[in-house]
Amino acid sequence: MIEERDPKHLLVEKAKDWEADCIFVGTSSLDALGRLLVGSVSSAVVARAHCSVEVVRDRAEDSAVDVVA
Repeated sequence: MIEERDPKHLLVEKAKDWEADCIFVGTSSLDALGRLLVGSVSSAVVARAHCSVEVVRDRAEDSAVDVVA
């Protein structure tokens, strides 16, 4: 499937269409300005999803565990 839409909305919409129990998303290495301009896809998915969301970090990033919905 290839769609050119905002992933913040597309991921949540497709998960609902497919009756998904969980969404897995990765993090990116955007700096604070990039997150401000583009926004965090993982944060938006956590806020909008009807199901559980697991945010997966790269091992090179901070090893702290994120609390997700």
